[in-house]
Amino acid sequence: MEKLLPVALLFISIVAFSQVEKGDKEIGMFGNFNAPTEGAGGSGSIAVSLTNYFSPNFSLGVSMLMSFYTAPSFSTGENELKLTPFLGVFATYNFLTSNAKLLPYVGAEYSFSWVETVEPTLAGPIVALEALHYAGGKAGMKIFITEMVNFDINLKYQTLLSGPEGYTAGNIGVNFGIGVLLPRRQ
Repeated sequence: MEKLLPVALLFISIVAFSQVEKGDKEIGMFGNFNAPTEGAGGSGSIAVSLTNYFSPNFSLGVSMLMSFYTAPSFSTGENELKLTPFLGVFATYNFLTSNAKLLPYVGAEYSFSWVETVEPTLAGPIVALEALHYAGGKAGMKIFITEMVNFDINLKYQTLLSGPEGYTAGNIGVNFGIGVLLPRRQ
């Protein structure tokens, strides 16, 4: 039984064809781990995205992402897990292929968030929210498993446009995800 699932997935992927069309919408779910371009450590994230295909080659989308990383606690100085929500927008150019199983793409994205910072003063620490702004590019490929479902893998680079002191200048990440094309309205 355990060997049947990979064989079934392989068969489905061999017979599955899909090309995106103008008006298609896709929901995606991603996970990744990022290595900073400077310093040690790393971070990960999980994300949900909604993409609208304005043509077979061009799409725009929005994403909501939750980033997680370890950093010193403001109160104890000990490392603790931190969570930072991000909102993003992205544009993608899709290279249509003749067999319709693969959809290579390149894109650009912008994301922002607010992070808690602490400034020590004589009267005690002042906690404030500061904005983070990232921009970058990505290149990847969607592999259609069925007509409506794809496995998405991409390499992404982001650079910090502005943010509090101590944040890395950029990061490189590999994203793995699943995309589902929503049924078209008739």
